[in-house]
Amino acid sequence: MCRAWQWVVDRLPWLTVRFEWRDLPRPMATYVDDLRYRLERILVGESQDLAAVGEATKYEMRYTPMDLAVAPLFNVKLLDGGPRGYELVWAYRHALLDGSSYARVLEAVYSAYDAIRTRAVLDDSMWNPGRCFADFARWHNKLDFREAETYWRDFLSEIKEPTLIAPVGLSTETSNHHVDVAFRYLEHGIAGRLRKRLKGDGVNPSNFLQGIWALVLGYYCGQSEVSFAACWTNRYADLEDMQTMQGLLINTLPVVAKIGPDQRFIDQLIALREQQIAHRQFDQVSIGQLNKWLPCHPGFPFRTAWWWTIMREPRSVFPNPVATMSRGPSTPSAMQAIR
Repeated sequence: MCRAWQWVVDRLPWLTVRFEWRDLPRPMATYVDDLRYRLERILVGESQDLAAVGEATKYEMRYTPMDLAVAPLFNVKLLDGGPRGYELVWAYRHALLDGSSYARVLEAVYSAYDAIRTRAVLDDSMWNPGRCFADFARWHNKLDFREAETYWRDFLSEIKEPTLIAPVGLSTETSNHHVDVAFRYLEHGIAGRLRKRLKGDGVNPSNFLQGIWALVLGYYCGQSEVSFAACWTNRYADLEDMQTMQGLLINTLPVVAKIGPDQRFIDQLIALREQQIAHRQFDQVSIGQLNKWLPCHPGFPFRTAWWWTIMREPRSVFPNPVATMSRGPSTPSAMQAIR
């Protein structure tokens, strides 16, 4: 497994990236040449419960900080339970990969492991790492944001203040920032039927979840119009081979939703979908740029944020394994740092 990870690292320079920002006019990402990586193998004794050790390891890896200035920005541990099976835990900084990239990297690791285990030949034809992420960074740095500034100023012009979740009577001036994580799992059959229904109405799961979040905000805030931040893909950029590129190709952009007692939920979702499509032409702006264009409300419109992801069970390559992925703590995006 260690050889498989090294094979992938050698072919995907972005996995060797580290970020420098101290004493620099702006942060920058640099590659580390000839990075040698070794995963950590943990023997789980017979008296230990493999599942419990796995949960403890995932918790530790999820909340253990990783230094952005030190490569690699990921960590892999193999829990060896002997005849009880194995558990592979991979934690990485949010600044490294998006959901599409992580799935492709994991598939490449599994393919390399299969080849090594069966003594097959490892060659570059087994996996195409796609276009270099640095090409996207260089393209992005040449963009002209004047039209984008006009669009976003107009889009947010009617919103007077951020949407906040707070009990009635609580002063927002003294409220502390808080981030929490919640996991809810849908059965495969339910998720499939939901996707089919949404597709038939011309919307997607992202619109559906944003619509639910808007209803929650409206209910607790007593507002008929709410604003919040949501995660968006950057893979619609006007650059070839964006769909195969590996890196952090996501952004955080504002969403505004209008809620009314006479409005059907599906109509709200369609409005969110139309808004999503309109944003796409100007979705390369950063949080810093938006805050600079709207200085009257520091942190606006990102006081309330919403992120969601679809986690798929990875393919297993171990005999009787439990293959589990664990992400590292959230950090500013890679593109934000490159900017």
